[in-house]
Amino acid sequence: MAFVVSARRRTLLRAVVMVSVATLSIACRPTSGVSGTARRLPDPSVDVDARMLAMADARQVDTMLLDSVLTADVSDNQTRARRARAALLIGQLFVRERYAVARQLLVSADTALAASSAFALGLSRDTSSLE
Repeated sequence: MAFVVSARRRTLLRAVVMVSVATLSIACRPTSGVSGTARRLPDPSVDVDARMLAMADARQVDTMLLDSVLTADVSDNQTRARRARAALLIGQLFVRERYAVARQLLVSADTALAASSAFALGLSRDTSSLE
């Protein structure tokens, strides 16, 4: 049993396919600006997270970045998590200049921050906070 398509139906199918291709090509084009250029991320917190990841990846300490994150005003859960990651970086990157800050964070009301600080001090083998 052969599937026979009439000439009229074939013309209609071709038109549907052409309209679909045209719609997809319009929908997939760049929206604005010059294509291929890097765009700035709209949320500044994404930039801070990216800088912290780059710092950890390159194993190059940026104490100003760590200080700004650790002293940031806690306004949401995202900021709390970022502070905990910054505290952890103190131990992972062996930032001796910030061990005292990590010791102070051990008594923080934010348990994730306190736990990250304790783990960081453990990674750094800092025994100054033991009583």
